[in-house]
Amino acid sequence: MEVWTVIPKMAIALGVATVSMVSEIQFRGTVSSPTQVGAEYIVFETYQNNHVRGLVYIQNSDIGSCFEGVFNSQQTQIQQITYTYPVIVNNHDEGWETNVSDEALNLSTFSHSFNSSEINENVQAWFNECLEVISNPLE
Repeated sequence: MEVWTVIPKMAIALGVATVSMVSEIQFRGTVSSPTQVGAEYIVFETYQNNHVRGLVYIQNSDIGSCFEGVFNSQQTQIQQITYTYPVIVNNHDEGWETNVSDEALNLSTFSHSFNSSEINENVQAWFNECLEVISNPLE
């Protein structure tokens, strides 16, 4: 029987520590409203070694992509980005596709910060799916 003791930001299982060190969720947009139709937003979490996982999307659309990369705080950019997005053919989910980008995501483009409680339910579900897909890549 496995016994887990949960300590903030750390789980210890059978004497072996696994550190996740997740920061709070960052929610940013290109406009001053967290729900403006057609505006671009980014939601992400930062982990140890400035590794980030998240979602960049356009409000009230199915346009968006999960991503992972490395946050460069000096340049306020997310670099070394791999995008993962669903492949839809004839309204049928065909799985996930991954793309490595040479370009950085400049966070100054997303100049408006919001409270993570302002993330709508559909976006939160999409973000959670991104975290799951990125941590458990699908073939």
